[in-house]
Amino acid sequence: MAKVEELTPQQLSETDLKPRGRIYPSPISWRDQFLYQLILDRFSDDNENQRELFDHTNPSKFQVKDKAG
Repeated sequence: MAKVEELTPQQLSETDLKPRGRIYPSPISWRDQFLYQLILDRFSDDNENQRELFDHTNPSKFQVKDKAG
């Protein structure tokens, strides 16, 4: 199985910008719109290099056994 990094375009010209689903037009005014930004590095515990990458072929391996813990 290919790694995500191998499938990622290296140049903008290699990127497919066609929508993959239904799209919605932009609002006329953005003043009453809410935008949320999730900044993942704020949740880092600095142990990313010690954990193995998620395996999409075996997701049950990564299920939490004790959710209360």
